[in-house]
Amino acid sequence: MNNYIQTLREREVKSEKKLLQLIFKTTHQNFLKSYSQYADLGELFVNGQFDCLTATALFGIILDELHFDYKIIETNYHIFILVNTENDQVLLETTDRLAGLVDDPAEISSRIGSYRQNKIVKSDDNKLYYNYSFDLYHEVSPDQLAGLLYFNQAIKAYNKHDLLKCSSLLEQSMRIYESLRVEELAIVLVKSVLESNLSIEIKSRVILKYKNFIVSKDSPVASR
Repeated sequence: MNNYIQTLREREVKSEKKLLQLIFKTTHQNFLKSYSQYADLGELFVNGQFDCLTATALFGIILDELHFDYKIIETNYHIFILVNTENDQVLLETTDRLAGLVDDPAEISSRIGSYRQNKIVKSDDNKLYYNYSFDLYHEVSPDQLAGLLYFNQAIKAYNKHDLLKCSSLLEQSMRIYESLRVEELAIVLVKSVLESNLSIEIKSRVILKYKNFIVSKDSPVASR
């Protein structure tokens, strides 16, 4: 990464937008090989597997090092980057290597409008998809991205029915960034733990850990 960023610093380009275009192209060529939902940051560097969150985290590091003015926008099911260059704004859709750098104002507006709808894009009709009860569209800091990375791994653990690992990862996520999605997964997790074959002692520990979320939602779980 250090060598790669240094080569970008040394490139002579005519404008910030040209440099941004170069960054987008070469970052995909060097690091982002294949999309894999809930891939962690380690997988990105080991075998090039990535998702929208890990790719966004990678671009955030590079943009920071090269002193770009940018912001990261979180929605219910997606995350993207808006970069301010000398003359205009550029949207980076990090999972789209061919058309993910958007500089046309009308197209940027259209994409943002689509993101704001917070609709799940279903890729497999045989899978169950969870619909959040809220609508997110706000800026997150680079530091908060670490919390979201833990959250995604908590989701991955939950989908593998590893409830204790999910609980541990969700707790780490919560310490960094206590978002609405953390609260919602905590309630789902507690309900799953109650219905599991885990011991009473373990169930009690998980419930105690997330009791504030349960009580705040006035969930029936709180009375069990």
